[in-house]
Amino acid sequence: MTTTQQPSISKTTVTCDDDEIRHGWIPASYVRLKVSQDETIEESLQNDNELISNENNDDNNDNNNMSPSSTTIMKTSSSPSSSMTTSTTIKLMSAEQVRSNVVLEILNTEKDFVKNLKDVIDGYLKPCRDRKDMFDSVRIATIFGNIEELYEFQSKFLEQLEQCVDRKNLAASCIGHCFLTNENGFECYSDFCKNHPLATSELQDLYTDHKYVIFFEGCRLLQNMIDISLDGFLLTPIQKICKYPLQLAELLKYTKAEHSDYVAVAEAYQCMQRVARLVNERKSRFESLEKLLSLEESFENWEGPSLLDTSSLLIHSGEITRITRTTWSKELTLFIFDHLLIMAKKDSRLLKKRTYLFKTRIDLDHIDPIISLDDNVKDGHFNVLAKNAFKFYYHPKQKWYLFQARSPEDKSVWLNAFEKQRQRCYDDERQGFRVSEQDKKSARLAYENHMKPKKPKQFGHYIRKPCYAPMKISRKPDTVIAEIPLGPMNGFQLDRYNRA
Repeated sequence: MTTTQQPSISKTTVTCDDDEIRHGWIPASYVRLKVSQDETIEESLQNDNELISNENNDDNNDNNNMSPSSTTIMKTSSSPSSSMTTSTTIKLMSAEQVRSNVVLEILNTEKDFVKNLKDVIDGYLKPCRDRKDMFDSVRIATIFGNIEELYEFQSKFLEQLEQCVDRKNLAASCIGHCFLTNENGFECYSDFCKNHPLATSELQDLYTDHKYVIFFEGCRLLQNMIDISLDGFLLTPIQKICKYPLQLAELLKYTKAEHSDYVAVAEAYQCMQRVARLVNERKSRFESLEKLLSLEESFENWEGPSLLDTSSLLIHSGEITRITRTTWSKELTLFIFDHLLIMAKKDSRLLKKRTYLFKTRIDLDHIDPIISLDDNVKDGHFNVLAKNAFKFYYHPKQKWYLFQARSPEDKSVWLNAFEKQRQRCYDDERQGFRVSEQDKKSARLAYENHMKPKKPKQFGHYIRKPCYAPMKISRKPDTVIAEIPLGPMNGFQLDRYNRA
């Protein structure tokens, strides 16, 4: 596959087995580009040896299966396939030549990326700030996030990268330590990636207003940028942080073990994998904040602070039985979050789906480790024999809580969930993860946007609405109401002028 790459969209030429060439456009993110489409000499020799070995095995199998009266067709080196292999081998590159191409590609793509960020800032962000009648500070922050911080970091990173590249001998360049020294700096991508869903949602709302469509198109033309919408340009940083591990993996593949940059490139590859995972995890955690707000709305008689003030992730939920000393056992639904346990009860009288009656909450930072009970031993605190049970002590209330799972497998799931919760809190503490007030504010804004009724999609001055039943069309007061029955067809579509 030979690909000519452009930002976000690639024109791809595919050569099929029958030598038929087909052209088409696909998203660039669907294609992983190899720096060199040719094999190296080392790879070619290995492939040739495998090919010769396979051909010899095929010949032996043919000779073994051949009858005495059959005719043998010998394969000679003068066959067309052999001459083709010889002619293509002459064009192969060494591993050093491929490494030079990889280094050059990393440098060039970095320059293109920095230019893309600058174009977005100069072409879109600054004009938006000048039009205070159309964009307030909140809307600008929602659309562009911390793109200026991203541009400042990437510009400095590009300068360091250029200093490490040996223009006279690209293969000898040592660029691995550039990534290692900037590992913490790449974390600024977290804020941008977390904000991206909000930016996309805000832009989709603005695109319904013709005034903003014309404004954004004017910004693009004045900056002489390619024909991609603003949300497409804002997707580039997310694609970029995911591309770094791929580029470094390619560089490591063609860096010999004795090369002075080998160890640094190997560490840089691991480093950028960690960064990509961290960015993805924090983006997922931010998206989970919106889910927590939705879940909190499903509780009746909620008490205490909001879920966002204590937690950021739902780890596990399910049905379980709570055993007490004084009353009958209670069927409950438990929700395990990071730092928090919620007890609730389903109420069939409630009309809303997935709605629970709030019972109590437990701060999991103040409980003793979970104790798994033996099925054949009576518990001393509750004086009961309970199967598939576990308990813990809650210090603020100085109280024991005993729960009985439905099966041994279900008990194991609950114990693993509590352990996962403890490990999650430990990892967050070690990595310094905190849900900021801005994160909470953004999550509430995203939740409110998703709860808004969707606007009908407009086509120019028309709104196309499918009609699948007899309908009445309201006209002016001095006209009658016409009823349009359906014909023998399954349905039809009616274009109505949008007088709104």
